[in-house]
Amino acid sequence: MKTAPRTDLSDIIEEGEAVLKSEAARTARALLRARKSIVLTESCTAGLIASSLARTPGVSQVLSGSFVVYQSASKEEWLGLPKGALKRAPDAVSDEIAGSLALAALERTPHAKISAAITGRLGPSTSRAEREKDGRAWIAIALRVGKGTEGLLQEVMLAPHLTQTEKMPRKAVENLRRARQIAAAIQILRMVRSMLKGTRRSTRTHSN
Repeated sequence: MKTAPRTDLSDIIEEGEAVLKSEAARTARALLRARKSIVLTESCTAGLIASSLARTPGVSQVLSGSFVVYQSASKEEWLGLPKGALKRAPDAVSDEIAGSLALAALERTPHAKISAAITGRLGPSTSRAEREKDGRAWIAIALRVGKGTEGLLQEVMLAPHLTQTEKMPRKAVENLRRARQIAAAIQILRMVRSMLKGTRRSTRTHSN
């Protein structure tokens, strides 16, 4: 017997927000210790990462800002990606696009030493084929090293334990999207700290 998907995710969201607050504070302190400024490119998280970091006193020393580029046109216009680059890519949510966003933001913010970018699908999509991609995101971190950069790429499945169905009440959709945004923000903050520690790798993972 199938269980109906939960519409009230307030407890999960509340718990996630507490974790996010803690992760943001830890990441802000790590950036301050390393004396490295960060610039963000946020698509599906829509500024959540920057606003979470901004809670920490003194973070203005290391938080350069965030490009909140939700639409493809904004990604191209604000960050200088080639016209039609996202349409030509096999998928707008990909390692290629995430990496391009991270590097473009770093190039446009010369005083920043580290860049973090995310592109993902919060869902729910209207077609069955697209729904299979919902909850998937790619995160890219770029760190200036000498005259070049080193990078970290990671594919993340956001809150995979939460059920998504074809027809969901509006409140359930809003809660699901919020839970996925929080999961994405937590993961990117953890990756920034890993990059600062010297952990550089490409991988796939699940983020609760």
